[in-house]
Amino acid sequence: MVHTLLDGSPDLPYLTFKSELDRQVDTLRRAYVSSGLVLITAADSGQVHATYSRLCSMQDALDRFIDDKSAAGLRALTVTQLSQRIGHFVAFSSNNLLVSVTRAHLHAYVSELVREGRSAKTNKEYVAAVKQWLSWCTERAMLKMNPAAGFLRSLNLKSWRVTAESAGAQASLISYLTVSLGHQRATLFDG
Repeated sequence: MVHTLLDGSPDLPYLTFKSELDRQVDTLRRAYVSSGLVLITAADSGQVHATYSRLCSMQDALDRFIDDKSAAGLRALTVTQLSQRIGHFVAFSSNNLLVSVTRAHLHAYVSELVREGRSAKTNKEYVAAVKQWLSWCTERAMLKMNPAAGFLRSLNLKSWRVTAESAGAQASLISYLTVSLGHQRATLFDG
């Protein structure tokens, strides 16, 4: 890619060259993530195992999870609920790469659930579905570490109800996290 760019225009100014190279790398990354490729590697023991790309999108990981649960014979209602609840998290996350999920991201999601006004029980079910999905992703080497490990135990579930006083503070926190995490995501994945 670099040689092609250099051979085509050897006299390009540095900033133009860097901008064009960044554009081509970004195009290549998007094509790779959307391809759903699975890398096959040979283990030292002679066994062959699959390792999913670490650039897997959240939506792709969700689709694979739902396919796996459907194939496992779970009831249609259970699969639908898992898809809806985890899909809510994916939508909240702006469908970023799976590896971008952190513990701080999960806390911001809990704040969003509380702000939306669901019951504490429903919020717990949404977070439990996300936790189950992230555990599944970790077991299949789509994630190196599970950011949700022990997550429900660390929360005070009785405080998952929105009060008039806390709604404003939560909205401010979510706004702050959205701005700061949005900037970090752009820095991490755009260059």
